[in-house]
Amino acid sequence: MLEGIVVGWEDIEDVFIANLAMKRPFILVGRHGICKTKVSKEISKIYQNDVDSHFRFYDATKDDLISIAGIPIPEQLKKGKLAFSHHDRTIWEAIVIVVDEISRANKDNSNLWLEILEEHTCFGIKLPYETFIATMNPETYASTFQLDEALIDRFYAVIPVPEFQQAGAGKIAEIIRLNFGDRENGVGVSEIRAKLEVTRENFRKLRSHEEFFEAVVEFVSRFIEVLLSQKGRIEHKSQIVR
Repeated sequence: MLEGIVVGWEDIEDVFIANLAMKRPFILVGRHGICKTKVSKEISKIYQNDVDSHFRFYDATKDDLISIAGIPIPEQLKKGKLAFSHHDRTIWEAIVIVVDEISRANKDNSNLWLEILEEHTCFGIKLPYETFIATMNPETYASTFQLDEALIDRFYAVIPVPEFQQAGAGKIAEIIRLNFGDRENGVGVSEIRAKLEVTRENFRKLRSHEEFFEAVVEFVSRFIEVLLSQKGRIEHKSQIVR
């Protein structure tokens, strides 16, 4: 399905669609120029016809409180109420939020994104967004730092985006056709919208199947138990080496 928007994402399509369907925040990790932002903006068309009015793109290295929330309204503060002036980039009416370079956000902005992700609020005010996609370059990039653990824990998936340096002639031809061929903007979005609905319906059916649900709970519980035990062994071994 994503081939109508981007080339070469076949290996991550399932996890990408699953997180969209479940409305779970996730991170796309990869070098610059591999369509992370383009795909996010195309996906925003699923939710609203007027894309620009409900799509918000923030650069974590530049955007601050005023860019994200606006300016507190003095008249409301005098009444003991917190309200913000809205402009065309404030977060209050956003349905799709994309935060670029989230690993380069300063501490204050990281704390703000933490609240937005964890509570679905901004300064305690409820937000209507349905999709939250963050992007970041690999940690090997200059000025890119390891993402704060408290913040990264609020994402349901960290998805490595494929690169195209080793693409063969066939893939390159697909990229050329996609970008310069006679295709309507947004092709593939209707198929993705339909797939999301099917995925959500299947998920609802599976959750209502008690025997299957309990089997999943048991499997996940045991899997996490194994992961935690392995982590404990690794940390213990590291202490011995030191």
